[in-house]
Amino acid sequence: MKVYYLKHSVKTKQKEGVYFSMNIITAYELSKISVEDIIIYLRKSRAERNETVEEVLARHERILQDYAVEVFGDKIPERNIYREVVSGETLDERCEIKKVFGRLEDEENIKGVLVIEPQRVSRGDMLDCGRVVNILKYSNTLCITITKTYDLNNKFDRELFEAQLLQGN
Repeated sequence: MKVYYLKHSVKTKQKEGVYFSMNIITAYELSKISVEDIIIYLRKSRAERNETVEEVLARHERILQDYAVEVFGDKIPERNIYREVVSGETLDERCEIKKVFGRLEDEENIKGVLVIEPQRVSRGDMLDCGRVVNILKYSNTLCITITKTYDLNNKFDRELFEAQLLQGN
């Protein structure tokens, strides 16, 4: 089982004056993760109709690799990059995401999956969304985007992540 302690707790005030605690993973803490322990997953969105699959994936890869250099200190190695070129409605129809999930389930060293946005991981039904959440949660794998890192063992992050997945479906 993967165990890492990369969080600190912050108290945040809600509208009614009730405080709740949430964990925030900082860029400094992310920088302690090796690029060998990060997977990039690339998939074209239906909304990106004016570009080919190859153009979208290449653009996204440049963005994510620039982020990796800035945060992790190096590019993600080619063996850790998965490019989904098929357009499958469900997870079962997408070969590359199945390979990613297989690695998450089999390899304890993978600490995060780097994506442009959470919706790229799943676009299927509620069952597929649940599979994504459970695989990331129970493998203790972060979902890293350039704007937010989701730790699905944290209730706040999990609910936000689930909302993001549902927006894409």
